[in-house]
Amino acid sequence: MHLLIKSFLHFLKENSISELYITGLFAEACIKGTAKGAIRNNYNAVIIEDAVGSKNTKETGFAIILRAKGSTHYQYTPAT
Repeated sequence: MHLLIKSFLHFLKENSISELYITGLFAEACIKGTAKGAIRNNYNAVIIEDAVGSKNTKETGFAIILRAKGSTHYQYTPAT
């Protein structure tokens, strides 16, 4: 595991953070990777749908991430 990731995980643990709110520009890579990493390390991954971009014009970034979730630690905040 990369030193930066270990340091970040240490920071989260030391500050009793158990839930990550995730936003970003590229659902298919950055957002999905961050959410999967959070879930893999037993954090709740909350993806803010209104603040996620996607290059896929046929489905939203949320739909792409939802297909790849594979965990009950995942939720999303729907667009209003």
